[in-house]
Amino acid sequence: ILDLVINYPQAGQSFSTVRSVQPGGNAAAAGLQSGDTILSVNGIQLTNDIQYRNYLRSLRPGKNATLVLRKAGMVKTLSLLTNNRIPEQYPGIEVIYDQVKTPKGYSVRTILTKPATSGKLPVIVFMQSLSCNSIEINADSNRRGGDTRVLAALIEHSGYMVARTEKPGMGDSEGNDCADCSFTDEVAAHEATIRYLKKRNDVDTNRIYFFGSSMGAAIAPLLAHQHNAAGLIVTGGFIKNWYEHMLEFERRRLLLSGNAPGDANKTVADFALFYTEYL
Repeated sequence: ILDLVINYPQAGQSFSTVRSVQPGGNAAAAGLQSGDTILSVNGIQLTNDIQYRNYLRSLRPGKNATLVLRKAGMVKTLSLLTNNRIPEQYPGIEVIYDQVKTPKGYSVRTILTKPATSGKLPVIVFMQSLSCNSIEINADSNRRGGDTRVLAALIEHSGYMVARTEKPGMGDSEGNDCADCSFTDEVAAHEATIRYLKKRNDVDTNRIYFFGSSMGAAIAPLLAHQHNAAGLIVTGGFIKNWYEHMLEFERRRLLLSGNAPGDANKTVADFALFYTEYL
């Protein structure tokens, strides 16, 4: 929403840095540049990535944001208008930004990409992971890996329409903060998008495919069964309860971070106590 890609504070730091600025956006117009250090946003010093992500999610388009920066060794204050990201663009692809209503009355954003061909087209409905990251694909690092790399390839090369739904409370979707979005609210948002697609004259309703990633891999099969999907794709899913899934996730993270197996076992035992209380 600030047209920026930010390197969040590392341990022991009380500042972040600007990794890149989207050309043509409000941040570029205000004078922000790669390498600038952000000391505060709207008078608030954000000292870790969780604070940053939560605070930036709370910003809405059309509001002024005041940033205190260190530029070339000098402290400066800049004001910029918060904005939606620059719309996605693909050769020969129409990008349709719209919104749908959930049963709770939230307006949530949808992004539909459509190849420049006539007639009814098949559509892939994407269902994202647990994290509160936007499903928009910006012009910078999002194309390098993960779900966004797969999405960009589907959009540009599949010949299918691709539909995405921003979670309630994320970006310019209405609702409580995304971190408080319940499973049922998220499912309801995807269902609202499915209903929207079925009403469109350019969608082949006999060829609607569901693609779920991570947590979306748990949602997609449920909705595929309810809505008679033509096909189902899942990646990064799980077949265990959430407690066991998190312990397996923590063990894998520790080992990939270089911890010795014995040390990882001890840490996972501590995590087991934590998740027993937390979950």
